Amino acid sequence: MTETSFRPLDLYQLVASKASLGAQSLTVLSFLDAIFTRDQRGLILTGFLDGLKIRDRVGMSYRSLVGVFVLGWTLAFITAAALHLWLPYTHGANYMYSYTYRGNPLWALQDNVAAIEGLGADLRTTGGLFFGVGIFVTTGLVILRMLYWWWPLHPLGYALSASWTLIVFWFPVLIAWGIKTPLLRYSGIRQYQRFRPFFLGMVFGEFSMAVVWSLISWAANVPAPFFPWP
Repeated sequence: MTETSFRPLDLYQLVASKASLGAQSLTVLSFLDAIFTRDQRGLILTGFLDGLKIRDRVGMSYRSLVGVFVLGWTLAFITAAALHLWLPYTHGANYMYSYTYRGNPLWALQDNVAAIEGLGADLRTTGGLFFGVGIFVTTGLVILRMLYWWWPLHPLGYALSASWTLIVFWFPVLIAWGIKTPLLRYSGIRQYQRFRPFFLGMVFGEFSMAVVWSLISWAANVPAPFFPWP
């Protein structure tokens, strides 16, 4: 799961103003932006990839996994569609989570409104420079990873360093790294594998409690405790 919100339109703005696309195209892109690229936490591809990884561990056949994916996707779509119709009309969308009903659906249109009306210049003249620097640094990290086995910095870490997920969870990641590094160095891979289920259980427990408190909040009609969603 990543939250970079880096869109094809951002690349287009490196060479031309998005106003050149026209109001009709920008309006359509605004809706697609809100659905597919604005918030990438809802992409089901990450769940599929996790399922494939689990399949490797338990030895499940790919054919059986396809059936599970289709069933899960169908049930999730029906349930989500029903809830997103029932909840806003029952409780009022303006009184619910603002990001879902008043933030994300409007941001793409707000980003493009000036270009739709033909106002202002949005050509990012310095964007090409920063884009080139990113390519140069990433290529350098890839080469260093290939040449030196001990090189600790991964190019994916550089790409994700400015993502919303790491903005929220950088400190837990730092703590995990601080525990994992000496554990591997002084205890070895076997001891690390013994402790791994415990730490995975802590992650699972954190998210499980978020679900439990959400259910309690829904049943008792009380605010849920704050949880730092990535």
